[in-house]
Order: sequence, then C-alpha cells, then structure tokens
Amino acid sequence: MKKLNKILLFAGLVFAAVGCDKDQLTATFTGEGEDAQTAYFAQKSVSESFETTAEGDQTVYVKLLRQSAAGDLTVGLEVTMDEATAEFYEIPTSASFKAGEYGVSIPVSIHSVEDYAPGVTYSAKIDVVNPDHEAVEGTVSIASKYASVTVSTTIALTWVPVYALKDPSKLLSNSLTEADYVLGPDGAPLKQTGTYYYHGVMNQVGLSVDSGLTLERAEGTTIFRINHWANDVNLMFTVNPDEKITIEGNEYLTCSITEQTTAVSTGSEDVLFSDAVYYTGNPAALGAYPCVWDGNREFIFTLIYYDSESPWSLDPEYFVLDDVSAQ
Repeated sequence: MKKLNKILLFAGLVFAAVGCDKDQLTATFTGEGEDAQTAYFAQKSVSESFETTAEGDQTVYVKLLRQSAAGDLTVGLEVTMDEATAEFYEIPTSASFKAGEYGVSIPVSIHSVEDYAPGVTYSAKIDVVNPDHEAVEGTVSIASKYASVTVSTTIALTWVPVYALKDPSKLLSNSLTEADYVLGPDGAPLKQTGTYYYHGVMNQVGLSVDSGLTLERAEGTTIFRINHWANDVNLMFTVNPDEKITIEGNEYLTCSITEQTTAVSTGSEDVLFSDAVYYTGNPAALGAYPCVWDGNREFIFTLIYYDSESPWSLDPEYFVLDDVSAQ
C-alpha cells in the first residue's frame, strides 16, 4: 500500500507539543554478516489471554534462539514496562545457553492474575543484549530474528450483544429492564446496529461508510467492540464514565482505544491504529484529537494509523448508533 503523503500540519504541531516518545521500532535482522552466536527472538510479540476464573501465579514462556550451539553463551535481557505491568510481571535479567543448545525458554512470571483490571492489557518489552565474542562457524537457519519481543497478557472478556435502547444515554447502565429496550415484532429486544464513517488511511483502501455494524459489550465493564469493522476486524474501545471533556461548549465522555491491528498491510507489516493518547503517551493529546461519546448516539474516534516507521493520519471518524425504533 502506498504510504500517505499527506500528514496534516496541525497534527505535526501537536505531536511536537506533546512529545512522541513511544518506541515504535523493533529491530529486525537480515542474516547478512551476522555473528553465528548472536541470540535472537523468533517472534516480535507473544500474547496470552487468561480465563476470567484464573487465579494466582501464571507463567508465559518466550523462546530465545541462537544460530550456533557451540559453547556456552549468556546474554543480558533489558525489560521495559510501565508501573501497572511491573506490579504483576517478574522477568529474568539474563538467559544462558549450554553447549549444544540452540534455544532456551525465558519465563515471564505473572503474579496474582485475579487482580488484573478487566479489559486492560499488560505488556513488557524484552530486549536481548548480546556480548562481544568471536564468530563460530556452523549455523542453523532462523526464519525471523528480532532484537526484542513484546509480551502481552490480559483477562479474557465475555462479550454480550448490545440491544437498542429507547433512551441511548443509558448505554452504560447495568440495571436495565425490559421497558428500556426497543422490541421487535416478535417481542424480543432488537440488536443495536450502527454506521461507521471512515477517514484517512481507510479511505485510501476504498473504505468510506459501513452500515449495519453490530455492537457488543464485555460483561461487567464499559468496554465495547464494533464487529466486522474495516474489512472484518473488530474495533475495541472503552468508555470512561468518570472522565469528561468539553469541546466547543458540549460535554462528552472520553473513550480510550489502545493499539490494535487493521486488516491493511504495507506489504511487509501490518498497519496498526490507536488513539492519540496511547500513541503519544500524553493525556494532553485528547484535547486536540478527541475520542469521545456524546452521551447519545454519536462516537467520535480520532484514530492514528501507523507502522514501525511513522504515523500516517490523524482524522476524526464517526460511529453513529442507528435509531432502530424509526425503522
């Protein structure tokens, strides 16, 4: 896919103001002129979703490989994670290969998973730090080799349909009764549908408007997902019931959209998207690039599309809940 040449000037100004220090780069090795004993991760990401009934300590293993099994080898591991993840994760600071070993498993110990916040993904980036040493002949082929790997874990969510409400402002309510729902001819509640209006990168791949998209909610949370969004992936977002923002005199509840993968590829890697707060790591970005719900039928999602090299667009997109009672 041809990269967008257009990046709005005001987008660049805000990024300069809020500071885009999020590391989007994962070093990839080509295999040319490599030291035979250099250690690599064969994956750039490992993810695990625990069941809602999971308790106690859990372990996720990450595979570290090397191209030669000659001799012992110890490499350092540098870990980067936020405070929330650090409360749960315990990761070794080094890994050792014995003579004859091409691979070792690095344990990522996760404590008290029952204390995970619903819908939150906890992530840590592990970088391998190889020592200086002489090259050793005799190698094996490793298809994909990465200098770092990102380990992500979360608690599995139970998704249920969102049904159309006579009063859409009750979307976040946990105490709905039959009288709140819009009923169909058979007397059963009608599923809530919506229309999504794309912009930016999605326009470049032929997406403009999708109608009839269904909405689901994760039980016990204010986490929602739009099903079959943008060529059949799901867009997941969280409505923050205690966080409000005023835009041009109107009050909105804020929404959060963490990093997710589109169905679009540059040819060599996936195109990702998130909101500006996640991408920049700065809450101030929300004011310039809002992700919000008007408390009625309209959501405004200002999405950033990007790969490992750069962001491509910052344009508002809209998801509007259909008024099925009028159909």
